[in-house]
Amino acid sequence: MPLAEAGFLSRSSSLLFAYDYAKEDLGILGKESYSNWSVGGEYRDTSHNFYASLLWTEFNNSSDRMVESSLGYYRI
Repeated sequence: MPLAEAGFLSRSSSLLFAYDYAKEDLGILGKESYSNWSVGGEYRDTSHNFYASLLWTEFNNSSDRMVESSLGYYRI
């Protein structure tokens, strides 16, 4: 998930690009590897105290995907 701290450190937006890879040795069950990529971002509107973030993750060699989002309003 994009770092939520950026929204509260006088930054108004941020972007995230990530790639993950894992390799596991499961003993007699064999070896497996996994990889995925993610893109996301967050935005903070300082004039209306509005916060939004989105993270999109695609899992390689699979039709699975994950989408995370958050919206918020905060008072100063």
